[in-house]
Amino acid sequence: LLIAGLIHVRQGEYELALAQCERVLGIGARLDEKRVLARAHNLLGISYLRSDSKTAGDNFEHAFSLYEQAGDIHGQATTHNLIANACFNLGRWAKAERNYRQAYQMFAQLGDLYNQAMAANNLGGIAKNRRLLDEAILLYEEAVTLLERIGGSAWLLGVFEMNVGATYGLQGELTLANHHLDDKPASI
Repeated sequence: LLIAGLIHVRQGEYELALAQCERVLGIGARLDEKRVLARAHNLLGISYLRSDSKTAGDNFEHAFSLYEQAGDIHGQATTHNLIANACFNLGRWAKAERNYRQAYQMFAQLGDLYNQAMAANNLGGIAKNRRLLDEAILLYEEAVTLLERIGGSAWLLGVFEMNVGATYGLQGELTLANHHLDDKPASI
């Protein structure tokens, strides 16, 4: 049901996703399965993220509490990232940064390089929005390096490279920007 709900979100069918979440919440509550309830609240948050970041954030906070009770570090790290996404959408940079950093550290602790790369990229976005361009470049480049280490998707590597290039462009470093934005073959 959770996977079906996520598929509905990806297809823009938010009402169907919410209906799936409600079913999961009922089952999870009857079974007292904290991880299932947490995942359902994360999915609810994802469903609301496009329209109501405050409600999304409330669901993420509840999910985090459930993951904490269950001792699920990966769930906590994922939820830190989702909380940060909601804060990012609201322009709450300090809280978004705190949560992205928590997610980054937890993913590093778990050896989850993919999600660590995502958190580094997200931290780069905050630094860029704060006009801390040197810091943004370092974080984006770290995301690229982490993704290359695991042989991540060429599409995602392209996104990260575009972030590096765009930030160099903001600095007026057009040669470096062009290097990262150039249509070069993926190294992975």
